[in-house]
Amino acid sequence: MDDEFEVASMQTRTAASLLREAAEKFDQLQRRLDAAVDAASVLGLRVDDTGRVSPRIMEAGDWHDPDAELIHRLPATDRDYANQLALRTFIGDNVNHRTDVDNPQQATALMLLDKLEGAENNPPNKRLYLLSVDQIGDGKAAVAIGNPDTAGHTAVLVPGVGTELHGIRGLINRASLLQDTAIQHDPTGPPVAVVAWLGYDTPSVDTDIVTAPFGGKSEAGARALDGFVDGLRTAHDGSPSHLTVIGHSYGSTGEAASTGDGLAADDMIAVGSPGMRVDSASEFNVDPRHVWAGAASDDTLVARPEENARWLTGVPLVGGWLAEGAVGIHGPGPHNPEFGANVLAVDTSGHSGYWTPNSQVLASQAAVIVGDYDAVALEHGKAP
Repeated sequence: MDDEFEVASMQTRTAASLLREAAEKFDQLQRRLDAAVDAASVLGLRVDDTGRVSPRIMEAGDWHDPDAELIHRLPATDRDYANQLALRTFIGDNVNHRTDVDNPQQATALMLLDKLEGAENNPPNKRLYLLSVDQIGDGKAAVAIGNPDTAGHTAVLVPGVGTELHGIRGLINRASLLQDTAIQHDPTGPPVAVVAWLGYDTPSVDTDIVTAPFGGKSEAGARALDGFVDGLRTAHDGSPSHLTVIGHSYGSTGEAASTGDGLAADDMIAVGSPGMRVDSASEFNVDPRHVWAGAASDDTLVARPEENARWLTGVPLVGGWLAEGAVGIHGPGPHNPEFGANVLAVDTSGHSGYWTPNSQVLASQAAVIVGDYDAVALEHGKAP
């Protein structure tokens, strides 16, 4: 009888323990859900009584209205919860309304959610945070690798022409390479976070590539980037993080345009840049000693158009005019010494090779991210 009582007692204690554990997990899940719904409301998303989230319809001017500024200042974890909730709602609505088949936006949303969920059990520095998402049109998103609110060093990678939401995996992979290389450079240093920032509508290769020579999309992107970087500064939960903004190709034009009223960056890097819409590094609010630029010798289509323009001069009558129009559309190349930036030594090939693993130019970008300027390989200039 005593043995039976002991067994029954042990089973009761075990059941009670399991119930407590389940209750704690439920409370934790409920807190996360409440935080996500609260954050979603602040983000301007529509939340009904059942917790269903619908995306906010963003107009072009919304990126710099007071509500949008508040969005950028929310903690990364809250933004991630809310945006993932909105992403799942978007996917579920498509299924419920039978609009999920042959729907490229649905496929893109599923791809992004799969990428996020695949990183849930990663080490803290490799966790992914969905800081913003917008499925409208070509789509926009900002995905952080590591928590920028607690990082000692944060970098924001801004892409160029043809980068759309369905291809954001490539941008995230580049951001991951930057983070890995930065951590390898300073393995005992503060945490490093890198944000893959597709927060603006880049010119599309197959539809509106004709807008690339003009400044409209870069200016709109600049306003969004400016607010986003301000938000990273505000949301940081310790001392201010050392913050680097890296612009690739057309992304460097937006990076530069956002400095008009003060981009809150410590360092700026431009790689493969067609020009930064200013005449010299001294026009930025960032110290010119903290402006870095590089271009591969064969990056002739975008960064070094003068190499291709030479043959245009041979065209009868209009050759000189064509050659002049092909060069300097966005201003002088920042990788030219006369621009006044530190010129990075580039050992890679082509327009998209600046993140080639084990390359010198990747290592130099990582050294800037962690503030080890003496380790940057320069072709011209002097480390601060």
